Amino acid sequence: MDCFLQAYGKEHPKVGLVIHTDQGSQYTSSRCQALLRQSPV
Repeated sequence: MDCFLQAYGKEHPKVGLVIHTDQGSQYTSSRCQALLRQSPV
């Protein structure tokens, strides 16, 4: 999640960005899912 936030803050991606993960436990956690839902990408 820290990596995502750092990259998001640095790159300012446009709406429609596709987040691809390896489906590791950190990406499937409810905390990470909530963070991604709140991001305007």
